[in-house]
Amino acid sequence: MKAITPGEMVRMKLSSQDSWSPGTCTRKVADRSYVVQVGDTEYRRNRRQIQRTNKPPIPKPEISEADETVPAPLKDSQAKFLIQAARILPLMATMVSTGRIVPARHLPGTRTM
Repeated sequence: MKAITPGEMVRMKLSSQDSWSPGTCTRKVADRSYVVQVGDTEYRRNRRQIQRTNKPPIPKPEISEADETVPAPLKDSQAKFLIQAARILPLMATMVSTGRIVPARHLPGTRTM
């Protein structure tokens, strides 16, 4: 197998996945051993566990504090609707101990509207 140069785009198989993950070869450690960066993690792999690729790794979007959007304040009519919904919804359905949502008409001791 041909050697891989540091900075070359590669794919490697992570132990927890069946697919090949994109990464970058960061350095050569030994004759057939390389360090590959996948995301924020570096892995040491044998050359047999690495494939060359022409595709660049998918960049992670950079999120800055300026990108965070602040939700607009609610209008009075929206706030009133949410308050009413919060009062009515528990009467319409409830969550039982198993985690299921059950309509109120199927619960013992409840009346339908």
